[in-house]
Amino acid sequence: MNVPLSRYLNGLKEARAYLLAELRCDHPEFTQEQAEDVMQQAWLACVAAAKERHRSKSMNGSISRRNRIDLHTPEEQAIREAMQKVEEMGADIRLTEAVILLGKAQNKVADYVDGVEGASPPGPTLVTNIE
Repeated sequence: MNVPLSRYLNGLKEARAYLLAELRCDHPEFTQEQAEDVMQQAWLACVAAAKERHRSKSMNGSISRRNRIDLHTPEEQAIREAMQKVEEMGADIRLTEAVILLGKAQNKVADYVDGVEGASPPGPTLVTNIE
C-alpha cells in the first residue's frame, strides 16, 4: 500500500499536539518554551524519518543498487574513490583508459554483490581513432 507523504505528515502533526499536551502533564517543571523545544526536536526527527521512508519506498525498483552511491559496498566506494583520484591527475589518454578499467572493475564487483551472472552492463569505451 502506497500512502501519500501528506497523510504521514498530517498524522505526525496530530501526534505532536497530543504528545505536547502529555509532556506538559508529565513534566510540569518544563516551561512552555522548553516543552515546545523538546517537541520541535522530536517533530523534526519524525518528519525526516517519514520523508526517508517515503523516499526509500518510491525509489525501490526504479534505481538499481549499483547506481545508488548510498548503497555501495566499501569495496565499490574504494573503486569510485580511486577513479576520482585518477581523474584529478589530469588529462591524458592513459588516465582515461585507467578510469574506464576501474569502472569495469566496479561493475564486476557490483555483479558479484548483486548476484548477477554473466556480463556487466556495458561501460564506456575509448575511441582511439579520432580524425
